[in-house]
Amino acid sequence: MNNRSKVFRDNEMVFHGIPLSAGIARGKAFLLKKIDIQQFRKNKRSVDLVSSEIAKLDLAISKSKDQIAHLMSNSRQGAEDQSNQIFKAELCLLDDPEFVVLIKKTIESTALHGEAVLAEEIALLQDKTMECKDELTVKGLITMQDLYYRLLYNMLPSGDGRISSIIKIPAGSILVADRLTPVEVAVMPMGNVSGILIEEKTIYSHASIMLRTLGVPIIINFHGVGPLLDESTDIMIDGYRGYAFLNPSEATIKECYEFENSQKASVKLVAHSIDESTVHTADGLEINILSNASNLADVLLAHSQGITKIGLFRSEMRYLASTVLPSDKQETAYYTGIFGVEGIKSMTVRLLDMGGDKLPVYLQMTEETDPQLGCRGIRFLLSRPDLMKKQISAILTARGAFNVSLLLPFITTVDDLSKARKIIEEVFTEMKISGDFPQIGIMIEVPSVALSIEKFLPKVDFVCLGTNDLIQFIFAVNRDQDELQQYNRFIHPVFLEIVKKVILTCKNNGKPLTICGEMASDPTGSRLLVAMGATKLSVQPDALQRVSHAVSNLNTAALQKILPELFDLESSDKVEQKLSTLGSLPTV
Repeated sequence: MNNRSKVFRDNEMVFHGIPLSAGIARGKAFLLKKIDIQQFRKNKRSVDLVSSEIAKLDLAISKSKDQIAHLMSNSRQGAEDQSNQIFKAELCLLDDPEFVVLIKKTIESTALHGEAVLAEEIALLQDKTMECKDELTVKGLITMQDLYYRLLYNMLPSGDGRISSIIKIPAGSILVADRLTPVEVAVMPMGNVSGILIEEKTIYSHASIMLRTLGVPIIINFHGVGPLLDESTDIMIDGYRGYAFLNPSEATIKECYEFENSQKASVKLVAHSIDESTVHTADGLEINILSNASNLADVLLAHSQGITKIGLFRSEMRYLASTVLPSDKQETAYYTGIFGVEGIKSMTVRLLDMGGDKLPVYLQMTEETDPQLGCRGIRFLLSRPDLMKKQISAILTARGAFNVSLLLPFITTVDDLSKARKIIEEVFTEMKISGDFPQIGIMIEVPSVALSIEKFLPKVDFVCLGTNDLIQFIFAVNRDQDELQQYNRFIHPVFLEIVKKVILTCKNNGKPLTICGEMASDPTGSRLLVAMGATKLSVQPDALQRVSHAVSNLNTAALQKILPELFDLESSDKVEQKLSTLGSLPTV
């Protein structure tokens, strides 16, 4: 046991974030942002421009101040608690001109990179801590060490070795990361991860959507918590209420497990609310509840809850989890297993939605200035027709008599749709398949399609509306950027009107429509969708019960009456206030 754990072992620290996935978990911290201090000390490199290093240090100081302020504001404990006292001490040091000047002078006199200077200071403080016998002095040294670690983290870009690091997570770990990419989620050895803490607030990112299917408690919005931890830190996660306990007391451990038992008991009482893929609203409307899935485990989880149809199967997750391109036989065997789950009657498979932040390590692409607006989705597939044909061939070979539909991702023009259909037809003809031609649908993810959907409908059999990307492009907001989340809300009147138009147009043209974005997995969002006329919702596996319960208790007619009022409002906040006055609807 090192000094850090000895000092804090009897001093539980409690912080509050945003729960992403419910559950209770306990384990040792595994820091994805792990830094090899000794490596920095060994590889001391001179800098060509000292002023550049000083600028990097200034930026790290600014980031550190923001992080500490965020942690203090989100601490569940009082201002006089030990954790906040630590943060106050760190802020005092960062505001102390002598402290800052000393680091800058060291950089100037040695002409070394700032990382090497900070690593040397950390090592010296570690030695002093080990030698010191006075508890108060030890606490002060550890506070200084934490601050140097924080500055070092904030001077570094994301590490190149993150994927190799994440693959080696020990069993029973609580993963602590600044943020995660879809590739990192896909390669994560989930049998070894008990829970996850993420520093950034990324509710609508691709990675967050994937994480919610993993079945472990996850909390986000813990800015800068990494420097407070090392691999000996005991962490308990309360994914129901959003609390993270560092070095939890026995009383806390007992209370958390008792709370979890009470939650599981309450879930059993309402488990009958999902016994099939159809539910009825309080006033008798029939709504189809389908499930999203990314892998076999998701399909099995959906079936265990009575779901018989998979409304969106994200096929790219298998590719992201692999380090080499799967062979034709491996691909066919994979889909054979997916389609063979007993009790699942149909599945909509989205063809590889690559590009943007989703690209396997073995597929190289030209670097793009803005990947989200670049060669992604159907554009990626059309640029690699052999890869597209390979996947379609595997799906058609594996389906047998199973009902499989093909979904085209990130369609933006009718021309792209026509080109994609032609490739599917070519594969079908070349394979000389005797069965029925598969139904083909498109994702509505961009305004150009949502606003002209009637031009696409004659060329497709069905439509899926992805609310996440559509919001992103309507409001020109990076869904992964923490400080822009106030723009990333599905209750904005402009967004609601566009969704309503799509629902009505599909209905008038007799084309089946499924809503498969995060809006459908939210109790408030699902109720609004039903009130606007949606009859098919494809939901995240962990949200099936709460969405079914929300829809089955909805008085559709009552909500429909106020929809015109919601459309006339000017902001998401106004809509939220209006919904909160209804009582029967939770706020967003």
